[in-house]
Amino acid sequence: FGYFRLIFIIRYMKTISAQLRKAAAKLLFPDNSYCAVCKRLLFSGDIPLCEKCAGKITPPSERVCGSCKGVILPHEFFCANCSPLKEVFASSFCYTDYDETSKRFIREFKYNGYSQAAVYAGRLIAKEMHKEVLHNRADMVLCVPISEKKRAERGYNQADLIAREISRICNIMYPGDVIRMKRMPEDQIGKNFEERRENVRDLFEVPENIEVEGKRILLIDDVVTTASTLTACATPFRERKALSVSFAVYAAAKFALESD
Repeated sequence: FGYFRLIFIIRYMKTISAQLRKAAAKLLFPDNSYCAVCKRLLFSGDIPLCEKCAGKITPPSERVCGSCKGVILPHEFFCANCSPLKEVFASSFCYTDYDETSKRFIREFKYNGYSQAAVYAGRLIAKEMHKEVLHNRADMVLCVPISEKKRAERGYNQADLIAREISRICNIMYPGDVIRMKRMPEDQIGKNFEERRENVRDLFEVPENIEVEGKRILLIDDVVTTASTLTACATPFRERKALSVSFAVYAAAKFALESD
């Protein structure tokens, strides 16, 4: 009994120690004081990236569809000619590729509490959308929700922070983080395409007081891999006769969904 009690105490102290280290780091190095990618200290400005790491974040590369061999433009996620996603989404927008730099950047605001990095991701998306005049294709911005457990752990929904910044810069209506989950899904990490799709099937609902009929909806998330979650999120809007549903994300994985 004494041995197991000792193990419990050691583990408890490790947890407390980790929390204290995180709190101390926040006190000594508040948001915007270090680069979200390389952790280098920043001494001025409101950008959570050093100049070197900011230069590594570039638009997605142009690629060729695995099915029809058509060109998929840099900021688009799927082939507009043959992908099954074209039956769900009017358009897609991805600011950058989900490469090692983007993974580190997203990890900071998704798991390490660097909320200002999420706001900056929204700013990057919004400015590029303005440049491409894509903001005129939406009447309402909505964010992909996260579970209450994840919200409690992080203190916020990162997609909500991104959506708020896009709404502010592009002047698109944002009713808030209102999409709800009907149940608690399993984590999508480690699942293949079919497993991801089944895991989120009929998962989301939109409150009746949110008027979506005849509106062009723009869904916002931080990253897209197979688009299973975004597709499930689009379902209630299509059922409620939204004019169209599109999505915009910070980073897109190189997942050849158009060749499935």
